[in-house]
Amino acid sequence: MSAQPHGPGLPTRVRIGYGAGSVATGAFGTVPGLMLLPFLTDELAVPALLAGVIVFGPKAWDVFLNPVAGRISDRTVDPRGPRRPWLLRAGVLLAVCFALLFAGPDLGSTAADAAWVLVFFFACASAYAFFQVPYVSMPAEIASTAAERTRLMTWRVAILAFTIMLAGASAPALRDAVGGRDGYRVMGVAMAVVILVGVLLAYRGTRDAPLGAVTPGAGSLRDQLRIVAGARDFRLLLVTFVLQALATGCMLAGVDYLAGDVLGRQSASTVLFVCFVGPALLLTPAWAALGRRTGKRTGYLIASVILAAGAALATAAGSAPAGAVFAAVALVGVGYAGVQVFPLSMLPDAAAVDAARTGSSRVGVYTGVWTAGETLGLALGPGLFAVVLAIGGYRSSAGGEVVQPDSALTAITIGFSLLPAALVLLSLLWLRGYSLDERTVDASAAAATPTRLPTPSPTARNRPDDPCGAPHPPRRPAVRDLPVHGGRTLAYVYDAGLPETDALAREAVAAFAGSNGLDPTAFPSLLTMENELVGFAAGLLDGPETVVGTLTSGGTESCLLSVQAARDARPDIARASLVVPDTVHAAFHKAAHYFGMEIRVVPTGPDHRADPVAMDAACDDSTVLVVVSAPSYAHGVIDPVTEVAGAAAARGIRCHVDACIGGWVLPFKSRLGRPVTPWTFAVDGVTSISADLHKYGYAPKGASLLLHRTAELRRPQFFAHADWPGYTMLNATMQSTRSGGPVAGAWTTVQAIGVDGYLELTRAALEATDLIAEGIERLEGLDLVAAPESTLVAMTAGPGLDVFTVADEMTARGWFVQPQLSYAGQPPSLHLSVSAATLDGVADFLDALARAVTVARETGPVPVDADVVALLHSLDPTTLSEAEFDALLAAGGLAGEGDAPGLPEQMAPVNALLDAAPPALREAVLVAFLDRLSRPVALE
Repeated sequence: MSAQPHGPGLPTRVRIGYGAGSVATGAFGTVPGLMLLPFLTDELAVPALLAGVIVFGPKAWDVFLNPVAGRISDRTVDPRGPRRPWLLRAGVLLAVCFALLFAGPDLGSTAADAAWVLVFFFACASAYAFFQVPYVSMPAEIASTAAERTRLMTWRVAILAFTIMLAGASAPALRDAVGGRDGYRVMGVAMAVVILVGVLLAYRGTRDAPLGAVTPGAGSLRDQLRIVAGARDFRLLLVTFVLQALATGCMLAGVDYLAGDVLGRQSASTVLFVCFVGPALLLTPAWAALGRRTGKRTGYLIASVILAAGAALATAAGSAPAGAVFAAVALVGVGYAGVQVFPLSMLPDAAAVDAARTGSSRVGVYTGVWTAGETLGLALGPGLFAVVLAIGGYRSSAGGEVVQPDSALTAITIGFSLLPAALVLLSLLWLRGYSLDERTVDASAAAATPTRLPTPSPTARNRPDDPCGAPHPPRRPAVRDLPVHGGRTLAYVYDAGLPETDALAREAVAAFAGSNGLDPTAFPSLLTMENELVGFAAGLLDGPETVVGTLTSGGTESCLLSVQAARDARPDIARASLVVPDTVHAAFHKAAHYFGMEIRVVPTGPDHRADPVAMDAACDDSTVLVVVSAPSYAHGVIDPVTEVAGAAAARGIRCHVDACIGGWVLPFKSRLGRPVTPWTFAVDGVTSISADLHKYGYAPKGASLLLHRTAELRRPQFFAHADWPGYTMLNATMQSTRSGGPVAGAWTTVQAIGVDGYLELTRAALEATDLIAEGIERLEGLDLVAAPESTLVAMTAGPGLDVFTVADEMTARGWFVQPQLSYAGQPPSLHLSVSAATLDGVADFLDALARAVTVARETGPVPVDADVVALLHSLDPTTLSEAEFDALLAAGGLAGEGDAPGLPEQMAPVNALLDAAPPALREAVLVAFLDRLSRPVALE
């Protein structure tokens, strides 16, 4: 994405310089719509329908060309930035072609004259595409906030309004002053000079703009267009703007006809045009100020209604005094100023949100689609007006006076008034669904900024070793975390792609961060939120009326508590055991270690699912819990819960379903009509389920749920102690103090998204998973470990291909995938946790993966010497000294620089060595590494 601009805002000279580009866009956007149709019908005697086709054709060409121009400018590498070079190249060509558009010689026939106009209008439209698209793309890259983009648009729209008024008033005046076809020629040259001035001013004026480097989205143009088309807010805004551009095109095309034929004064066209665009000169700042108070969407709605009202009032043009008609058009102009300011500042907001969310800039493609839509609307306007003229029986001429029938006059009036008013009102059906606001946009940009520790205030308390009390200058640690938004970190984090929801959740976390869930009577709001979250989850997990639950700090704590409750429910067993498949999450091994229990690991079959018969056989009188997964983390498949839980219930043993991953996905997958293996409380014998809110519930980190079928099953989980002098300790979880922040963040997220929202997020995540799985199967050398049953994907590599090198290459391309070491004869693999936000980047991911595979195949697997492997298997980690661990860390590339351990840029050699070591040695080496990472550092 683009480098972030520096400072609180753009310099005024840059705002004015950028706005000056509207001199070119305003002149070209106005004069052909105003003058070309009358030039064809009233000067060259081209029939109205054919004239409409000539005006529409080149503009329709731009509909296809604009996205191409956007993609090309996205990929442009130039010291002047990706956009500015195109302003100069295409802008100069546009001015030349525009001069030639009206300057054609008398070729002796209407057909030849019309062909000249068609050819040069095509040339103008092509040059304009490569000027307009980069120009309109720039605000998303040079302005860092929604407010700054509004200020930038205020300058642009004010200059645009002035140019439209100047060009719209002077073009007919120049034509009429000279007269005849020469009048059009002189007018064309004059407007070409205006365009050239605007081009040069914009090019020079933006030379100091912080343009930054653009990282374009990968994949073909078709891929990018599909992604952009899937952006809901952009799509709604685009439809609104296109319909309003169509309305504007109708009115502009009708000005000359309304003045000369309905009002009976050709000179009135200049007055009408001034009334149409003049208010924008005065009211653009007022609209911007209103937008700051009410929000852009509300301001846009108000402006649209005013424009429609003015257009409707112009219906009286055939009978009302000219002054009344001018007043109605002036009201149109009031609304027109607003419908330019707001959508033109909302467009870069939508593009910026996408860039912040995905990490790739598609600003050019967004703008290309936008300007294509605008062009289509403005082109269809004159064409639609020409159709209305033809229906009304309008009579074309070759420069002479023609008396028009009443039906033609009625058609002119309707085409100028009622038709545009209806189109504007129709557009509001789409605008009302637009959801981005300034807070959402700015929150998205903030969320895309790499996570860094906050800078201490200079007035903060001094360090304890500072006797002088002098404040120390703030320091920012030189660290960079993986991105938590954008769907490109395919482990550890889960992104819904909903920046507005993320912003609400962060506010909730901050508001309740100081609250303490230790005592629910002191902070009852936390208890209420927790109970409502449990209630929501119970509905998803088919919980009976007796179901109860607890909010924990994460999946591991939920799993630990399920084991602890099962153990403590059987105090009669000296050393309790639990039975798990070998694919169970490591948290259960941690639980057995913490609680002094025996864990019996049962091998899974080739399908990586638990073996119900083998698990039942592993149970005995000491077994208090069996565990299954929905789905397993390593392979993404669901265990046969029905069979395992049924066998456990027959023995009177609890059965826990670890659905930390699937708990917020699988219920919605089922509602979407996709098959799901039974796993919820609807399965007899299931006694508890864990489901993480901070995974596919998309809540802030630190929130999971543990649900028990009955309160009796949960009761051993609780801890109470009154036999000491202090307060009676009463805990529902392993923690005593529990910050209210995660509770409030999770509750706010679930409330904001709701059932319908989770259905859509699940659809997106599953679609992304399907596309990624299909892409992996198409890549030679990669194989799926298993067909994904949820949103987890695991892949292995064939001979000659090293998954660890693939992982490094993916990291270099902006995608984090998680290596999984070999286990029990199974090869190493790569794990992907696919989020809803990943869908927009699937094409980019698959392109990166294909390139990574190519590099990994050329590089070959990381070699590990056979003697080294033998040495690793001969070591007993329980006998190694600290010095020997230091030597192992250094040999593995984990020693870092100096005394501080660290990770090398290329992790493949490290992972290859770890993969060659037995699991016990892996554990010991990594514990030693963690120990050396976690050492105190002085706070500077």
